[in-house]
Amino acid sequence: MQKILADGVLFVCSANVCRSPMMQFAYQQTLGDSLSAWPVVSRGVRVMEAMPICSVVAEMLPDAPTAAHSSRQVSERVVGRAALVIATTTAESAVLAQVSPEARHRTFTFQQALSLAARPATDDEIERARAGLAHGSQPLVEIVHLLNRRRGTESEMPKRSGLRIGVPFSDSDNFFDVHGDRNSRHRKALKTLRKDVEDFATHMRHLARAMGA
Repeated sequence: MQKILADGVLFVCSANVCRSPMMQFAYQQTLGDSLSAWPVVSRGVRVMEAMPICSVVAEMLPDAPTAAHSSRQVSERVVGRAALVIATTTAESAVLAQVSPEARHRTFTFQQALSLAARPATDDEIERARAGLAHGSQPLVEIVHLLNRRRGTESEMPKRSGLRIGVPFSDSDNFFDVHGDRNSRHRKALKTLRKDVEDFATHMRHLARAMGA
């Protein structure tokens, strides 16, 4: 069986120029140095290699090192090394399941992960996580175990319709690609994604602190 390394968080979208780098940099900026032991990377499932980041993402994150971003294809190796894998849609999650079937239990759609992480840890969850830490596990690995055990218990998140009635840019499972859409819709979707990622990072920090990390 493939060894699981606690090497951080992997965000995955389609082309690795818009949604996943937005998630990567927004997540890193929100956490800052508080959880610097958790590296964060992004990849795509259908990538034209070495493409620059979306200009709207770069504009929205002026303090992030977006100029250094270059699109990269996801691989079995990078999925295998990630403690937590987050896909923007169920379609990309399905591709990841083919790339690395062993990573299914630590692969989530972003909307699912956001919903699962939002709930404060219970006393039982904290006790179980601390027991894992006492036996040499890592905080991020224990959080992923917690999220995986919560699957099937989360309530469906409200569906958002964006700016186009009847054509959402996100629902309870997916955050769809709007990179080629009109500018106003593209910006609104990315603004929403950035805020959701900031919330997700905050939830992850709270879970880590609850475990004593």
